[in-house]
Amino acid sequence: MAKDYSKLASEIIAQVGGEQNIVSLYHCITRLRFKLKDVELARKNKDKIQQLDGVLSVIEGNGQFQVVIGNHVADVFQTIMSKYSIQNALESDRDAEESTEKQGNVFIRFFNVLSAIFNPIIVALAGAGMLKALLVVFTTYHLMDVEGSTYKILAAAGNSVFYFLPLFLAISAARIFKVNMFIALAIVGALLEPNFTAMVTENGVTVDFFGIPAVLMGYSGTVIPAIVSIYIYSHLERLLKRIIPKSIEIFALSLVALLIMVPLTVLIIGPVGVMLGDGLGNAMNFISDKSGLLAGLLIGGGWTFLVMIGIHW
Repeated sequence: MAKDYSKLASEIIAQVGGEQNIVSLYHCITRLRFKLKDVELARKNKDKIQQLDGVLSVIEGNGQFQVVIGNHVADVFQTIMSKYSIQNALESDRDAEESTEKQGNVFIRFFNVLSAIFNPIIVALAGAGMLKALLVVFTTYHLMDVEGSTYKILAAAGNSVFYFLPLFLAISAARIFKVNMFIALAIVGALLEPNFTAMVTENGVTVDFFGIPAVLMGYSGTVIPAIVSIYIYSHLERLLKRIIPKSIEIFALSLVALLIMVPLTVLIIGPVGVMLGDGLGNAMNFISDKSGLLAGLLIGGGWTFLVMIGIHW
């Protein structure tokens, strides 16, 4: 029988200042993430919230009041949303968050955006990562043949999220930057299109684009190019919507977006993003060769950042 989370939901809402104090709410893997009008109302009840049966801890950060629930966070979230008229920050395209002033310095806001982009993808990444780990165990102990069809099918399931990670990021970034999700997919999808990838015989190969040399990179599994390209497109889309007549917007918007953003990404954004990621990775490898202790300190201290920009491996 499913557990009733009504009491816990009511107690949490009361202690954070009531329904009227909540701007928006969403959840990640373990936490309820509140955006509050007056965080002091919740802060003064922090100890009371932590003592609630079902709450593990309370954390403040990134402009959010976060209540750590654990494995049952989705159930508590659904109970709250069914009992109260609260904005779901994910479904509302973060309209609720924009109704308050930006909090923190540029660095904090940068990580707020990255966190918001990656949060919806974490579940898929975690499952795919565990499947890949299981396959390593199976092949290491000769429980499965790497040349067999069973392994290849399961490997495809485990690799899909990582291979097509730019597409996942395009969807999530489009939601955060408030642009057409399918145009965003089309822009980033061009980087994984078979005719394009066939030209990438190696990273750094140069081809011609209307007389302009284009340095091609492999974008499978990359992070920076997808996020930056959709961020730039968000500004372009707002401009295009002001100048393109509504009568032809249905095809003209995506046409112009693809004509501008795909070459821009291939010529500038993509190579710079990949080279930045490779550069940081190479720098860390160099430091590791010189001093394992220093490398360990840097990797440990910057692990969250490394994961967010996709070069932790």
